[in-house]
Amino acid sequence: MPQLAGTVSYLLGATGGRMQAPSVRAKEDLLDPSLLDRLLRQRAVHMADAALRELQDSAVARGVGIWDLNAMIEGPVWNAANVGLIRLAKVHGWYILQSTFAQQLGAAQELAALPSATREVLRDLQRLFVLTHMEDTLGDFFEAGVVSPQVAEWVHQCVRDLLARLRPEAVALVDAFALEDYYLNSAIGKQDGDVYSALYAMAQRSPFNRTDEGPAWNDLLGPFLTQTSKL
Repeated sequence: MPQLAGTVSYLLGATGGRMQAPSVRAKEDLLDPSLLDRLLRQRAVHMADAALRELQDSAVARGVGIWDLNAMIEGPVWNAANVGLIRLAKVHGWYILQSTFAQQLGAAQELAALPSATREVLRDLQRLFVLTHMEDTLGDFFEAGVVSPQVAEWVHQCVRDLLARLRPEAVALVDAFALEDYYLNSAIGKQDGDVYSALYAMAQRSPFNRTDEGPAWNDLLGPFLTQTSKL
């Protein structure tokens, strides 16, 4: 059996691009990180199988043997299969992001010292990270045969539920990055919270507000709007 790096070892379990689809029996199942991991993994396996078939078809169409690796991985054969290969790279990247996010939440010693409520907020954030991506790419999951129309509806519902749960924590989550005012360059994101004074000051500094008409009036708008009609 071939040896693959840890991040792609899940491909060894693929047979013709199909593994047993994870069972989703209720909306709440989609909040389980291990289930989300399996859903993204199954999609990546399907995309890997599709990319491989596309690469093989490209080789056959050009009279290249599929075991001629040098010819398969460079030149016209590889270039013709680039679309499928790029899709595969993207979904594999999302799988790695999700699995790393989940692993860090479960293993980091720093998190163990946090209050349980804070840890749950971070878990909800991780769930939202995955489910919003699934919501944006449901076609991929349908194509891979791992979600049904009912599961797709549950994905939408879970996203809405998680947004409602995280809304009270949104300011604290953003502040946790400790981004400085200079970096943000935002009136509504200032650390002192003086939003309206900052918005007013920013509006006063804008070149568009230095005159009543604006900077384009004399050269463009004024002559155009005040010209005498010859009709």
